[in-house]
Amino acid sequence: MRKRSKRYTKAREQVPSEQVSVSTAVETLKNMPAPKFDEAMEIAMHLGIDPKKGDQLVRGTFSLPHGIGKEKRVVCFAEGEEATKAEEAGAIEVGSKDLAKKIADGWMDFDVATIECDDISAIY
Repeated sequence: MRKRSKRYTKAREQVPSEQVSVSTAVETLKNMPAPKFDEAMEIAMHLGIDPKKGDQLVRGTFSLPHGIGKEKRVVCFAEGEEATKAEEAGAIEVGSKDLAKKIADGWMDFDVATIECDDISAIY
């Protein structure tokens, strides 16, 4: 038999055996011990559709309203007025040739690099 960790055993005890509402499920998830990796959640719903009919297929993804809670570190390649806009939008580094040289030298302490400085706020 497989030996489970203490964290897994404690979390497994909190899982309800019957179906629960979405708000109760989210509350239960928040009370579970935090793992050391990015978590994923799967939801199964009965939608009452006929999958044999092409117009009733349901597929897709959605973005959470506040993201996953992790702040992204953005660098922007810009000069002049665009550089000022990028800094105001929240870029951690702004530059052109100097930023490219810094990255070429091995600096990789960022998540996203962009040249579209107007869309930096959309990245967050």
